[in-house]
Amino acid sequence: MKRFTLFVSMLVVFSVALSACGGSAAPTEAPPAATEAPATQAPVPTEVPAGPLVLKYASSANITTWDPIASFSTEAAYMANMYEQLLRVNPPDSAEWFTPLLAESWEKSDDGLVWTFKLRPSVKFHDGEPVNAEAVKKSIEAAKDHAGASFIWLPLDTVEAVDDQTVKFTSSGLSLWN
Repeated sequence: MKRFTLFVSMLVVFSVALSACGGSAAPTEAPPAATEAPATQAPVPTEVPAGPLVLKYASSANITTWDPIASFSTEAAYMANMYEQLLRVNPPDSAEWFTPLLAESWEKSDDGLVWTFKLRPSVKFHDGEPVNAEAVKKSIEAAKDHAGASFIWLPLDTVEAVDDQTVKFTSSGLSLWN
């Protein structure tokens, strides 16, 4: 008798649990058929969600520095949101290889050893100082000298501020980018 009572009790508990997990009952009536809007009727605009849209990014790497010179690699996920590059490399299937950022234009020598960048005018740092060719030169030289990933600058021989808005990179023999 105890077994039967235990069995029935377990069956009732299991049935209640299953019924709680089930979805709502199917509607007994079919929904009304959709009617087509007349061709002259304008489409109804979609509403913009209230409040800001937020992208949350979970990284398994700890932030080790906010300094782009001291950065090695783990900071790549957020550094581009704070520091602007001369240009950005586009995905492989893009029509253009690069997107201009601080540089408004650039050219390379036929052998790929010299790259000259023309900077966007009137760009300033957060403290109001101009972003000019001398600032770019000092930044690259610092990265080459004591950056966490300074080895990426090994092919670079010189950086020259040609004028206030023009900076020239010369390679020591390896093409900087073909």
